[in-house]
Amino acid sequence: MLFAVESLDLQEELRAIEAPLEPTLRRIVIPAEIRISHPINTRGFYHVNPNYYWLFAFLSEVESELSEHRERIYCILNSNVIVALLENAFSWGNQRDPRRPILVEFYVGRTGVLVRIQDDGPGFEYRHVVGKYHDQDFGDCGEFENTGYGLRVMDRSSLNIIYEGKGDTVYIIDYFKEGAVPHFLLQEQQALHKVGSAQ
Repeated sequence: MLFAVESLDLQEELRAIEAPLEPTLRRIVIPAEIRISHPINTRGFYHVNPNYYWLFAFLSEVESELSEHRERIYCILNSNVIVALLENAFSWGNQRDPRRPILVEFYVGRTGVLVRIQDDGPGFEYRHVVGKYHDQDFGDCGEFENTGYGLRVMDRSSLNIIYEGKGDTVYIIDYFKEGAVPHFLLQEQQALHKVGSAQ
């Protein structure tokens, strides 16, 4: 599920998933500095451009560093969503410059996990881009640069993906409680209720 908000209240979201305010893992990822050792776990992607080996090596590092939380982060780490978001941050935000940083933070809570990804670019108008590719069907395979495939994957995901502000920051949230209503959606519903009541 893909959403857009002007500003996400990170502290409120962390309270909602019962996570500490400090990230469980915080990394400033410089793709050129990621150590790649073969064989690479490409997590079910069969045809991977070698320019993206850093991405899968980084996800393996996260899995190792957060091994005590393996069950909680499994859904996010093994989703096409995090791959697509990191790929987009590198390709579009950082213009494929392997020396530009990507900030990645994992917050592991008792009732959910939140991941924050911020690239070094100027942002983009995500509503326009999502609309542009909305009617195309790329199936469920491989890597499709310049097609909007990553945004389609996000739109169809059961994870909550929230682009903030100008589009250079994106959040992935996995709520563990079945039927839980995301905090940012509750705020939207309350605002709509107030508008409806005022009429």
